Amino acid sequence: MAPAMNVHMYEHPAVQQNMLTLQRFGYHFIEPGEGFLACGYVAKGRLEEPETIVALLKEFWQEKKPLAGKKILVTALDVTDPEPLPPEHELYALPNCTIAPHIASATIDTRNAMARLCANNLLAGVKGDPLPNWVNPEVAVKRRS
Repeated sequence: MAPAMNVHMYEHPAVQQNMLTLQRFGYHFIEPGEGFLACGYVAKGRLEEPETIVALLKEFWQEKKPLAGKKILVTALDVTDPEPLPPEHELYALPNCTIAPHIASATIDTRNAMARLCANNLLAGVKGDPLPNWVNPEVAVKRRS
């Protein structure tokens, strides 16, 4: 697994505990990279570079061969850079690897809810009010100073 999320989410004890639980079940993690995050922070939480993921997967498969005869589903979500990956990208050529797009927002209800959330944030921002759906409000304080 290659998690990518806001640094506060990644460092949250519940997330760390869940990752430890999955590791005890035999799951392996590729640590997130450090850099500019969508929330405005520069911190750990970026999806590791695709080239690094490819290299780590190749190394793991060549050394241990635990995946012989098995298929792996890699969900890239919306965090590849570039988005989408070019058709000739090396990830598509890996054996036992399928890349599937993230489609959680594909329903009409979800899209409408996302639009309402964005509109509420936009209206509050225009009025100078705190954004009602800001995950990390401490960033707002930094941006206003």
